[in-house]
Amino acid sequence: MSPRKLLKTIKNMTSHLEVSQCSLGDWEKAILMGYDVWRQVEKNRGGTLVVDLDARLITYL
Repeated sequence: MSPRKLLKTIKNMTSHLEVSQCSLGDWEKAILMGYDVWRQVEKNRGGTLVVDLDARLITYL
């Protein structure tokens, strides 16, 4: 499945939820940020995540 098709599938699956307002770009950014922090948590066997809902950011400390 192509990345674009996967993003469209995610958007369709969430069409009845509040996140339906998110664009395909928003979904892509969220997925990539999530994988980035997950890899850091795995690598360091734990850690602290900071989530800024207003800025739509998740970071690993």
